Amino acid sequence: MSLADELQKLRQLRDAGTLTEEEFELAKDRLLQAPAAAAPAPQIVVPEINLLKEVDPAVTRVADKAVNFQGVTGVISTIVILVVAMFILFVGCSMVGAMNDDFPGGSDNGPFGSSGLCDQPGVTCR
Repeated sequence: MSLADELQKLRQLRDAGTLTEEEFELAKDRLLQAPAAAAPAPQIVVPEINLLKEVDPAVTRVADKAVNFQGVTGVISTIVILVVAMFILFVGCSMVGAMNDDFPGGSDNGPFGSSGLCDQPGVTCR
């Protein structure tokens, strides 16, 4: 009920003789001095939605397959990367070993120069 409606009711009670002039003025002052009552906030009704119940089962099956596919491709790509890394490591080690055999003095002389053992007096290198 608005303030104007309240004042009108008080005026009607005064005019009908139910309230004296002093009672009317006192009630009117109380109404005017009282903090305005906050208007009730409009209530927004949000229906409860359970997405799991309302989603088509076919859509959930497709989503599950997509998640499973991502997991499988992640595992496969990790395995492929490990195999390639092992191959590169094996080929690299083989090449270094072959390079050592190509240098004079056999495996004692590496690609970075003499090992220093063959330079010693009384040491025979193969």
